[in-house]
Amino acid sequence: IGAGKATGGQIQTFLGFYDKDPESALAWVKQLSSDQAKDSFLKGLVEDKLTLEAPFSKEQLTTLAYSITDPGMQSQALRSLSTAIIESTGVLAALDWVLSLDLGSATDFNSRSGAVQEVINAAVEGSPELAMSIAEKFSAVKDISPYLQQSLVAATERAPATAISVVDKLNGEDRYAAYAPIFATWRDTNYNTMGEWLAAHKNHDAYDIGVFQYIKAIQSEPEPVQKWVSTIKNPEFRQSIVKMINEGMKLPDIMIPPLPPKNTHTTKQQP
Repeated sequence: IGAGKATGGQIQTFLGFYDKDPESALAWVKQLSSDQAKDSFLKGLVEDKLTLEAPFSKEQLTTLAYSITDPGMQSQALRSLSTAIIESTGVLAALDWVLSLDLGSATDFNSRSGAVQEVINAAVEGSPELAMSIAEKFSAVKDISPYLQQSLVAATERAPATAISVVDKLNGEDRYAAYAPIFATWRDTNYNTMGEWLAAHKNHDAYDIGVFQYIKAIQSEPEPVQKWVSTIKNPEFRQSIVKMINEGMKLPDIMIPPLPPKNTHTTKQQP
């Protein structure tokens, strides 16, 4: 075995060796001097056993994936494993599995983010109930929100109101900023329904963010623009928008006002 990655033929030979004598095969891999070769064999083993048939539980395959030292290979192996778990046991079980992963350090999180993203995508695409479940499960996990945000934006065209409700469940400073790309995508797909949602949710934390996106969509219509601008609650934010409109400036794709002092996710219509 050379210093680089193992070839496809070498991996197949190793898998045959493993099926006959697992203990000896793993001992042989561990004594290899090349980390790249070692990682190649371990990744091949994880991906070969994705049917999760006995004796290979998802816990055992996760442990094998953890032993891969290259972050890219580990990410690929865990992402493949996440897909297999979703297919064999369902999204909610996969959510529980993802939450069991060690995401403590930046290195661990980066190498395991592919699996996180895979499960998030499946949950958001599944149904509003699954989307809410994933938000509740992930809301307390450090640094998870960027990956959840990406999937929410992708889901916005299908269910933007649900995507906003999911963000309502998140914690931390990133939650408020997560509304902006959702409204921006909604603006491009159907700003009329976004306007209806805003009219019914005037007390929502993200109201000003959404109104900005609606104004951007109708910027060529002075009277409606003036009406909507007047509903913006944050005075500095409102003045900034008025200034840009009066000066004939093109509104930026996204503008976010300061975080509201009370963050309650209220959705009742303002009297």
